Amino acid sequence: MAAVHYEGYTEARTHLRDLLDAADDGRVATVRRDSGRAAIVDVERLRRHLALACPSNAQVVAEEGGWSVFIPGLRVAAGGGSFDAAIGEIRAGGYG
Repeated sequence: MAAVHYEGYTEARTHLRDLLDAADDGRVATVRRDSGRAAIVDVERLRRHLALACPSNAQVVAEEGGWSVFIPGLRVAAGGGSFDAAIGEIRAGGYG
């Protein structure tokens, strides 16, 4: 699989479909802007990688009337009337 790289955002904008297709295929897709370089990545592929590389260590606690989910050391928490509802809330971006 060939990587896709563009030296500037004008060129990248012209070839946006190619960049997005490369990301969907799991190929390297980058754009240079000034002195930096940005990568275009399929969000689900990135999410799976981050979940494996950086586990959240989330804690789930049954409480009277429902469930709470929190991530120790972070201000991230959510709750719900059922286990599935609490997990849905934390996935949606719950914050304490």
